Amino acid sequence: MKVLSKEKIAENKLTRYAMTERNVMATVNHPFIVRINYAFQTTSELFLILQYCPGGDLSEYLVKEKRFNEYKA
Repeated sequence: MKVLSKEKIAENKLTRYAMTERNVMATVNHPFIVRINYAFQTTSELFLILQYCPGGDLSEYLVKEKRFNEYKA
């Protein structure tokens, strides 16, 4: 489950990106893109219920590793 704060989305002007993320996950069927099962909201938060993918999220690895060996600069 991914929880997004509406306040943070609004103050950082990320509404378009949050909607695009939801729409891409709902329409694309690709093994490297997580599928969305449900999306709903409360007055303060957006909730995305996603396909279970063990191992965490790619951004955690990017922060830790800085770059992957597959990347050739």
